[in-house]
Amino acid sequence: MPGKATSNRTKRYRCRRAKDKNLHDVTSLWKKEFRDWKRRVAAHPDEEIPRPSLRKFSQEHSVNRTTLARYLEDTHTTKTESSQKRQKLSPEEEDVLVHAVIDHGHRGFPLTHDRVERIANEILRRRTGTDNCVGKNWVDRFIDRHEDQIHTYWSRHLPGNRAGAVNPTNVRSWEDIVEEEVVIPGIRPEDMYGMDETHMPPEFAQMRRVIAAKGKSIQYEQGGSIKETITVLVTICADGSTLQPNVIFKAKRHAPEWFEDNVADAT
Repeated sequence: MPGKATSNRTKRYRCRRAKDKNLHDVTSLWKKEFRDWKRRVAAHPDEEIPRPSLRKFSQEHSVNRTTLARYLEDTHTTKTESSQKRQKLSPEEEDVLVHAVIDHGHRGFPLTHDRVERIANEILRRRTGTDNCVGKNWVDRFIDRHEDQIHTYWSRHLPGNRAGAVNPTNVRSWEDIVEEEVVIPGIRPEDMYGMDETHMPPEFAQMRRVIAAKGKSIQYEQGGSIKETITVLVTICADGSTLQPNVIFKAKRHAPEWFEDNVADAT
């Protein structure tokens, strides 16, 4: 299933970052080439070694010569550096906010747009001592600027007891069991199946748009509730194949034929 279309603002940010990176890389290459030329001149003072041409070098790397010369003289700033000076928060403050967003998501308490905006305003007020606030669309631009680290999701409910079960001790214990029971005996992937259940509400479940670290398919959010749900049993083989899922709806009565093939004699 394709993702949502990339906004024009995000495309502009990506294009700007790519140009700035290219300018930085070309500058580093020129400095290296110039240092190598100076070393050759020092090692062979009697030889006439031609000085590298900045014009030719800039043409070879598709960079404007004047821009490159100014950047080498520290009299030119990139568009990213220029825009950072006009931003409400400094790059260091935005880095702190990005890490806070990622940390809250990892803990199962992802931040909403409103909470990110409130934190940004608090950072701004503490630094400036005024009631100055970020703009209406600041959070969206903040996400676009840091799209390589954070992303927006529709949160999914995750009970607190399940979230607490994922901890380093339990993970290490699970890895030890897998090594002892699967890796050492040499069990083949096509002989391993895993079954799990998931619950889906029959009606629209409450979800919120939240912000967390990029790279996830789902962002869970801790909470607690009691709802009637539809149960879905899924079975997946370790080799990637799957079996037909089983869907269980709430029954109004027990039918006798349900127990006709009761192989385990369960009650």
